[in-house]
Amino acid sequence: MNIITLAAAHVGDVGKKVGFDMSDGWGAVIAAVATGVFGLVVGILAYKAGRRQVKDQAAADHRAWRRQNRFDAYQRLIASVDAFEEEMDRWIRVTTRDRQALGKALEVVAAAEAGVRLAGPESMRGPAKTVFGAAAAVYRHVRQPIATMVPTPPRLWTDMSRALVDAQNAFVESAAALLDDSEA
Repeated sequence: MNIITLAAAHVGDVGKKVGFDMSDGWGAVIAAVATGVFGLVVGILAYKAGRRQVKDQAAADHRAWRRQNRFDAYQRLIASVDAFEEEMDRWIRVTTRDRQALGKALEVVAAAEAGVRLAGPESMRGPAKTVFGAAAAVYRHVRQPIATMVPTPPRLWTDMSRALVDAQNAFVESAAALLDDSEA
């Protein structure tokens, strides 16, 4: 007896015992169901991987945006202090004592300091406040009525200038350390 004939006879017997006929069509149905299940599992895994990639990219974009926002705020404070120092230099000359110009420059420093407070982080608020405090001390001095009539002692002016420059340098160092951190 031929092996194909024997196998065909046994397949027919199995189908009768189970209650249905095992034909070539069942193999295709089982293969199609297995392919569908496999496709569904792969689709779910691909969906989850795609969502994770989008989430990671969004987090990276937010970190880059936050770093740029902080950089801009820090740069505005540094530029405003430089402008304030220029007004200080103009004010110390007896012929150009303009308290209003110095006051407007202090307002710009205050706005820039507020920008640093908003941009954060908390660790930068102290250095920014110190910079503003040093600039405000100079302005409080020049607002005194006697300051326009009597020249400011050079030692006092130097001390106030140095305090402002030191505060600005400390701010720059803190900002640089923060911005060098990849998570800033």
